[in-house]
Amino acid sequence: MLGVLIVAAGAVLVSELVRRMGGGSEVATAPPAGDFADASVALPPGARVLAMTGNGNVLSLLVEAGNKGQIIVAVDRRDGTILGTITLAPAPNEGE
Repeated sequence: MLGVLIVAAGAVLVSELVRRMGGGSEVATAPPAGDFADASVALPPGARVLAMTGNGNVLSLLVEAGNKGQIIVAVDRRDGTILGTITLAPAPNEGE
């Protein structure tokens, strides 16, 4: 039961994080012509993108990475460079 609660709390946290990173109700606009790279972004084998949001030149991807769980990958949209990753992990139980 506690595991289900942790997973549910994690899902709420991730959805809120993605919503806030995306600016909430803002309307997405296309980048200026010629300012977006044709690039490949290497993801772990079997990974899939669950959500994507952009802010300036940074594209943030919420990725389901199999055994690694969910990660957020920040990519420079001009050249495809991975700027960093954040691994989403359940918080440790305080009682243990």
